[in-house]
Amino acid sequence: MGLNTDCKEQLEEEKKFVTYNVLELENKKVGIEVMCRGDKKVFTPEQVMGFYLKKVKTYFEKAGMNSKEIVISVPTYATNTER
Repeated sequence: MGLNTDCKEQLEEEKKFVTYNVLELENKKVGIEVMCRGDKKVFTPEQVMGFYLKKVKTYFEKAGMNSKEIVISVPTYATNTER
């Protein structure tokens, strides 16, 4: 989250731990190319985080824990873009 294509060192380090392709999008943004239901699709890290949070909400609702609030903590060293 928050990285762009100018962050070459950090992106190269992250690529060691992932199984998907990391692409350069317009405006120096980073994209993630994945196979989704038989099609190749490109998502931004923000979109992936949105999918994840939606899934977490679904799990909690299925467990009977309905809420309209959630707390997400961000480390103090995170930049504004990363937040």
